[in-house]
Amino acid sequence: MISQWISANDEFIVVADEKYAVNTIGRIRMLSVGKAATAMAAASFAVLGGRISEALVITKEGHQLELLPWPVYDGGHPLPDERSVAAAQRVNDFVRNAKEEDLLLVMISGGASALLADLPDTIPLADWRELTNTLLRNGAPIDVLNTVRKHFSLLKGGRLAVLAQPAKLHSLIISDVPDDDLAVIASGLTVPDPTTWQQAESILQKFIGDWRLPASLQEYLNKGLNGGIPETPKPGDPAFERVRNTIIGNNRMALEAAALSAEQLGYRAIIHPVPLSGEAREISVQLLTQLSAATKREGVCYLAGGETTVTVKGRGKGGRNQEFVLAAVNHLMLHPDLPCPALLCAGTDGTDGPTDAAGASIDAGWLQQVSNTGPDPQPFLDNNDAYAFFEQTGGLVKTGPTLTNVMDVMILIPATASPEDEG
Repeated sequence: MISQWISANDEFIVVADEKYAVNTIGRIRMLSVGKAATAMAAASFAVLGGRISEALVITKEGHQLELLPWPVYDGGHPLPDERSVAAAQRVNDFVRNAKEEDLLLVMISGGASALLADLPDTIPLADWRELTNTLLRNGAPIDVLNTVRKHFSLLKGGRLAVLAQPAKLHSLIISDVPDDDLAVIASGLTVPDPTTWQQAESILQKFIGDWRLPASLQEYLNKGLNGGIPETPKPGDPAFERVRNTIIGNNRMALEAAALSAEQLGYRAIIHPVPLSGEAREISVQLLTQLSAATKREGVCYLAGGETTVTVKGRGKGGRNQEFVLAAVNHLMLHPDLPCPALLCAGTDGTDGPTDAAGASIDAGWLQQVSNTGPDPQPFLDNNDAYAFFEQTGGLVKTGPTLTNVMDVMILIPATASPEDEG
């Protein structure tokens, strides 16, 4: 993928649609951060080789690649940890060292928001972890979560680009958010931020419920609301005059690739026109209901992508993709007249929630066996314990790290659909 976006010759370094004259560039320095960081760094090195004078790579544990000529550092994910604090400091130091004649290539992919804990000195990591976990458990969507993150950070919300001045900066970005909003991906490290302290406060009031904001965070928020801490840099800020941001991968590309594979198998692929969002268990049932009328359309493979949320009320373990499929199982068992499709829902990064599974899958034969022998899915759904349910029944999908992240993919093949039936 990177080779489609970067090329080099004796005169120019070409990044997307920008040409950088070699005789005007001092150093080419690269920062790569996110779940795809090592893959993006390796691909960039394959194109640019020794032209890259220095690089810093930050990724999630288990997402490393061998043979990179630079050290790779881990950060915590989905909750930041001490490694995330150290990683953020490394990034801060690396970016501050940029000079006017430098070209800073920034490779950004999903997961960077947690991998970099770029906290102000007055905010303890424990307080920040507690807030992040509360927002995640209460079902805060990624754009909402990242609005808060941007206002309690030193790099996010465009501040990394400010630190990189006066160097030229070009970010190549793999999107892991709905609508490919540059200000949301990785909390907008190199992008102007349209959100405000007031919006961050409104989000906290809505999503933290009865939980009390720790004093360190409340004091920092109050200071921001009162003008004591500047707003994030906004569109039109001169800090972004030498900054370019290019999306090179997203969920739609993954769906189109999956559709091509389905068609090669003889299916007629249909991509759902709207990204999936909302509460996982609700969207699951809605989609099953919507597509149940299509079971007579033989040879069809439905594909959808996006990112649902889970409001955690139980004490179980799972992720949004596992809960999506578990809700479908529960609905199908409550309505035995509905034919069971083949259904898979998984994260493209290979991780679903705080588990070692990417998601879950079912089909009619699997459902028949579980219906006959148990267990009952309802208690597991009530306890947000999808992982335990599918661990017992054999429905977990485990891919390991994929070294990319473009949200989630759902594949549904109606019960009567078979490619050889098409004629």
